[in-house]
Amino acid sequence: MLCPREKREAAEALLIGPHGLLSAQSTGRPTPEAPCEMRTCFQRDVDRITHSKSFRRLKHKTQVFLRLIQLLRRSKISLCDHADGRL
Repeated sequence: MLCPREKREAAEALLIGPHGLLSAQSTGRPTPEAPCEMRTCFQRDVDRITHSKSFRRLKHKTQVFLRLIQLLRRSKISLCDHADGRL
């Protein structure tokens, strides 16, 4: 039976485009780490970034964009998500 990490890696193979890098093809880290049973190495990196103190400091910072019809207010975190294509 596959562990959750292996299931996610199999799902990545179906979802990621031909030019995307799969977590199973990662060349590793400068300091070796034991593989996690639950998360892929890329998910580990995302968690490290989003839970870091410097990233959390952006939570209450806002930027305001004026348009003719509506006023857009975005926190810097949602702006990062929007730039990544998650929103």
